[in-house]
Amino acid sequence: MVTDKRIGVLMGGSSAEREVSLKSGSAVFNVLKGRNYDVAAIDVGHDICEVIRKEGIGIAFLILHGGYGEDGSLQGLLDVLGIPYTGSGVLASALAMDKEASKKVFLYHGVPVPPFVVISQKAVSQQLSAISFELPWVVKPVTEGSSIGVSIVKERSS
Repeated sequence: MVTDKRIGVLMGGSSAEREVSLKSGSAVFNVLKGRNYDVAAIDVGHDICEVIRKEGIGIAFLILHGGYGEDGSLQGLLDVLGIPYTGSGVLASALAMDKEASKKVFLYHGVPVPPFVVISQKAVSQQLSAISFELPWVVKPVTEGSSIGVSIVKERSS
């Protein structure tokens, strides 16, 4: 064995991508278990801190998708607990999950991005009329993962 620490495969969670996370997490758990690692499958809930301590987790293998898994929240908790984990840290995770923030960081550093606008749900009709770039438009929630909430707008309507 490469490590003597118990590995927690953290999956599930409460995001819209829960089912995908459970499927991916189960696959990772089975591979690690099959290679004789000391591993626990953990469905992440509000009691995650207690579960991590109860299970004696020394390393976290993150297989969460969407909020509370890819947005830096869980990474921050694991940092506070002193538990190393797979994937990006808090800042990179938070920026990658927030499309508006990441585009602004890219632009600041001279990385080209397609034209975009951020529209609030309160004033959609006024804000849509101000968009100056060509259709089609890809519309996506600012902080969802994968293709959750994505739609393609091919024509303007009043």
